[in-house]
Order: sequence, then C-alpha cells, then structure tokens
Amino acid sequence: MTLARVVAFRAAGVACAADPADVERILRPASLLPAPGSPPWIAGLVAGPRGLLAVIDVGRRLFPCRESAPPRDLLAGTWDGLPAALGADEVEGILPVEAEEAPPPEGLAPSVSACLRGVVVAGGERRLLLDVRRLAADEAGAVARAAAGQIGSESAERRDQSS
Repeated sequence: MTLARVVAFRAAGVACAADPADVERILRPASLLPAPGSPPWIAGLVAGPRGLLAVIDVGRRLFPCRESAPPRDLLAGTWDGLPAALGADEVEGILPVEAEEAPPPEGLAPSVSACLRGVVVAGGERRLLLDVRRLAADEAGAVARAAAGQIGSESAERRDQSS
C-alpha cells in the first residue's frame, strides 16, 4: 500500500481516507438532483465538469443502519471509466500518513471490509482507507447515465412544448 499522504474525510462520523491519486477534485455542491429508483446509498446527482455525477453517500454505503446527514463535501473522480463522486460529511484535507495497518480491523461488516484497502493513521487518528473503485460500483454509473438521459429528454420536451 505505502502511501505518503491521504485525502482525509469523515463519513457518518467515521474517520476515512482515500488515495489522493484517486481524487480529481473536491466539490461542495449547492444542492443535489434526485436520482429516482436508485439504491439508498446514492444521495443524488450533481453536475460535474464532464456531465452528471452519481453521488455515493459513503456513510450510507458502508454503514446502512447508521443515520447521517446528506453529504456536504464531494470527492469527485473517474474510477475504472466511471465518473462519480463520493459524498462525505466533511473533507479534512490532505494529511501525511503517520503509520499504516494493512489488514482492516476484524469484526467489520462484509459490506465495509470489501471496500477497504486497510487502515492508516493520519491526523493523529486511525482512518479507514477506502478502495474507491469497489465503493463506486457499476450501479452508480448506471444511475448517472439513466438520470442524464431522463434529464436530457425532459429538456427536449420543454423545448418542443415552448415552440
């Protein structure tokens, strides 16, 4: 693993981290568009630099039973060709890694441990180091593509009706 720095953030109150190479930009959207019919861990859609991004609520994805506020900060990127954004409570910044613990702690739910690369210590606390490619499942891309098509067809209908 051996990372010198990580993007540190919180999701559902849990200290998390991502590889800075996996994050293209950090966004703070004014609002999210709805994503009807999407899984509960998709918080909505947001306009990104190259179109709509599905927002994966990291807290809901990893800890489905935990209550949390809608994501405030987004870590946007393209993972395995899929443009998406990870929704977080708060991005704390890029911090140096003080120590690494390769295996994730025992006792985590399979949905959590499947999305982890390990644990790092950064900013004086242990953080779950996320595997963003596993976290951003193909379903998020399907949601974004379907919503983009729906929004595009609604825009075309409005133009047709206004003529």
